[in-house]
Amino acid sequence: MTKLKNRGSGEKMITELMAEGTEGMFCLLDADKFKSINDTFGHDAGDKVIKAIADCLKKAFRNSDVIMRLGGDEFAVYALGITDEERGNIVINRLFGLIDKIEIPEIGDRKITISLGAALFNSEENLSFTELYKRADSVAYESKKTVGNRATFYKNADNIQWWIYHNKMSSDTKNLSIVGRFLFIYKRKLSYFSKELYIFQLNCF
Repeated sequence: MTKLKNRGSGEKMITELMAEGTEGMFCLLDADKFKSINDTFGHDAGDKVIKAIADCLKKAFRNSDVIMRLGGDEFAVYALGITDEERGNIVINRLFGLIDKIEIPEIGDRKITISLGAALFNSEENLSFTELYKRADSVAYESKKTVGNRATFYKNADNIQWWIYHNKMSSDTKNLSIVGRFLFIYKRKLSYFSKELYIFQLNCF
């Protein structure tokens, strides 16, 4: 229907590229509230939404990139040579611009938006495709919390996304401190042996 690679062939290609040391950006994305589109306007309209998103992906990314449909309204892309967020955001914003222009008569003025999670692959990391997939999937979940074209990048320990604090504090979410351009936000509490561990997220603003 979309003329994109399926999950099996796409995953195989990405796995081989990673094994060769080809760095890139892996993206997972799906349509916001897609089930309600099917339920409200019918499956034919839903199919047109899927085709429209596939067309946007083909226009936003290059022929050399691996674009695949995972099933339903879920897609994945491996963009070769995209190794930093700045370049990644340029491509993703191009995709968002195309998505924003989708017009499907069968759904009237209903806007199509997507949620996207992205993870960068560095050849110096000993990382499998499954691990890369999990990274993108974990932040795609964060993007889904706000309806609208939104992307979230995974940041590993080297990027200082998560900080651990060992002193007991209130369990309520609260701002801790602002250092330069970074805001530390209390996220949740974990039990670790006899100590209390607190996890903080580092956000740029």
